[in-house]
Amino acid sequence: KNKAAAGNEFVKFSLTKTDIDAGEITTASARWTQDYRDRFPEVKSTVSIVRASEPDKVIASLELLNQKNQPLLQEANLPALSEGEYLLKLQTTPPIAGEKEITTPLFVHGVKTIELGNLTSNPQLLTEMAESSGGKLLTPQTINELMELLPSLKQETTKQDEISVWDHWFFLILIMGILTVEWAIRKLNGLP
Repeated sequence: KNKAAAGNEFVKFSLTKTDIDAGEITTASARWTQDYRDRFPEVKSTVSIVRASEPDKVIASLELLNQKNQPLLQEANLPALSEGEYLLKLQTTPPIAGEKEITTPLFVHGVKTIELGNLTSNPQLLTEMAESSGGKLLTPQTINELMELLPSLKQETTKQDEISVWDHWFFLILIMGILTVEWAIRKLNGLP
């Protein structure tokens, strides 16, 4: 059960549950301090319910009722709400002077379908599906067999590097050597 409380030095405003399913009921309560109730014994509290996306549009408003056995407590059951995110605002008469707005969130979730309500697997159906598609059902205990079932992913490839003559240092030295020998022969024979 999730509890969220908001308030100030005079009052604590809370819900019994802040995460509920659509159609589920939760209770809003305001617990006052003894000092405040002594000064304002007839304080009236109301709760305004607004969607978080539309904070200016009040969906419902209800009065919190005094509890006979607990004079500092005021409570009311919220109406069933549709799926969405809501803000509940506590408003009092007389208003609490100089205090900011007291709000608490409420999250209403859609009711789960039968499919989402029971997430257990059906091993027989899973085995049938695996075999009909040419596979095999693997459980967490037999997952080690997975690598054996996969086809070999190794592939032999041959790579030939093409080297152009002018990119290799050996050919550069060979050409420079031939040119040097030619130059030396020409100089020895008196040719230009």
